[in-house]
Amino acid sequence: MSVVSAIRIDPHTVNSAHSDSNMHGLCHTPGRPTAGTVVQVTKIYHLAFICVVAATHFYEEGTYRLRSEGDKLLSSDQMVDRLESWVDDYPIASIEDGLAEEDWQGWQQLTDRLGQRIQLVGDDLFATNPVRLQRGVVSAAANSVLIKVNQIGTLTETMETVSMARLAGFSTVVSARSGETEDTSIADLAVAVAADQVKIGSIVRSERLAKYNRLLRISEQIPGWSPDRDQGQKIPDPEGG
Repeated sequence: MSVVSAIRIDPHTVNSAHSDSNMHGLCHTPGRPTAGTVVQVTKIYHLAFICVVAATHFYEEGTYRLRSEGDKLLSSDQMVDRLESWVDDYPIASIEDGLAEEDWQGWQQLTDRLGQRIQLVGDDLFATNPVRLQRGVVSAAANSVLIKVNQIGTLTETMETVSMARLAGFSTVVSARSGETEDTSIADLAVAVAADQVKIGSIVRSERLAKYNRLLRISEQIPGWSPDRDQGQKIPDPEGG
């Protein structure tokens, strides 16, 4: 499982020089800050986690094998229980592939229990395939779909999948894949389909940075757009804010 952090800025300004409950006990310390002190902040940063479980890779004969826990085996129900406990205990806003791609009954249970609380993304589950997404819509499995053009193979099928997701009320996340080049086509695609989010990765390599730069160039051509405006659909706030 990999965990990606997402930060949302709360415009709330802290005026008090004393401990504030929204600041989780942080307070202003007058004078030059020294080691261990916390200076006054003007904005609160809410941290949430996006978990990429990729459960298909440890799903064997109807059970989930946790090798890091001594080959412990979990049933589908137990796996859902564990994911729900994470959401209860941590600020998780989105889970991708929390269950295996063929565990449709488990996905229904997961969506029933967490679908109103967080984003449940299907990557392996849907494979950008309109046929698989249709099954997910009918069976109420997941509430979001990862969109990868080179996963399904054609723009026609990609657009069909996006349209189906929109009609079903699923969010869409346009995503890069491993082995990417500096081609920026998916940045244009994300804007063209008004994707709710993009999944490109950290800006540590040129093939990723190129796509973020392309998004910035596109934004400069949109009248009235500014980085401070909320765009698209927000990732659900695990605290309900």
